[in-house]
Amino acid sequence: MLGLQVGAILEGAFIVESVFAWPGIGRLAVQSLGARDYPIVQAVVVLAVFVFLVANLLVDIAYAYLDPRISTCAAARGARERVLLVAAELLLERSRCK
Repeated sequence: MLGLQVGAILEGAFIVESVFAWPGIGRLAVQSLGARDYPIVQAVVVLAVFVFLVANLLVDIAYAYLDPRISTCAAARGARERVLLVAAELLLERSRCK
């Protein structure tokens, strides 16, 4: 939940900086959209995505560290087993079609 709030904060920066004419990344993005300066808009979007991803990664790592019920090894083992199960089902289905 905490990681998702970063997106709301970034969105709020665009609105607040535009309304109050504060200098910042949000206002730069809005002005660049108006001026059709797409490389700047792309750079701002990539920066926002990077910040969002890093924040979510840090939150996931903190959850795994703080909550003993979360195990990264068990999740990886479960995902590997699901992939093998789906592969086996596909092979069985393919052999039935012949």
